[in-house]
Amino acid sequence: MVAADEEQALRSERSTLRDIKEAAHLDDPFLFEYNHRNSPEIARVAEHFHTGDLPVPEVVRPKSGEIPCVLLYSEDGAMRRIANWYQTRGGRIAVAVIQNGTGEILYSQLQENLSGDSIQIYTSSRRNENDIELLKDGITILNVESIKGQEFDTVFIMEFDKLLLETNEMNQRKMYMLCARARDHLFLMHEGNHLPPELLRQLPGDDILERP
Repeated sequence: MVAADEEQALRSERSTLRDIKEAAHLDDPFLFEYNHRNSPEIARVAEHFHTGDLPVPEVVRPKSGEIPCVLLYSEDGAMRRIANWYQTRGGRIAVAVIQNGTGEILYSQLQENLSGDSIQIYTSSRRNENDIELLKDGITILNVESIKGQEFDTVFIMEFDKLLLETNEMNQRKMYMLCARARDHLFLMHEGNHLPPELLRQLPGDDILERP
């Protein structure tokens, strides 16, 4: 059996379902019809970035009343927002970063400010995949490649402007994948005191995604 989603491929060169079928001499693929992971509110944001021909699965969860939103921050504001959310809401939280350096800075800040709590980071250079506990409450920092295939109660997406200001199909797929990692709560984090017009144009409407 092969499980695949060509709409979440992270590179320009990707294997389509047809490619996999022909290479492995498989029958026609079985398409999942239902989305059991995301709240309807999160699914709508993710679907905004869906670019492929395959239909998006139907969401079966009831509405949560929690609309995803864009959060602005400056200096250590991202760390404080993430730490405050964890202290008040708890659960399994992911921080998705585009650049590993951003993740390392957040990791140091969170460790310093949440002493005794579960703060973990994974990068290939650390070679620490056996130490990461994804089913445990706490904060896990992962880059785009490492978070694929995972799910968390809450997801904070850092540096999303680096994907949306360079508009192409691959970056749209990355945004679709990143948003779909969140079960209950989704935050897009932007450094600065406003959203540039060119970035706003790439986002869903404010009825789907709250913004400052």
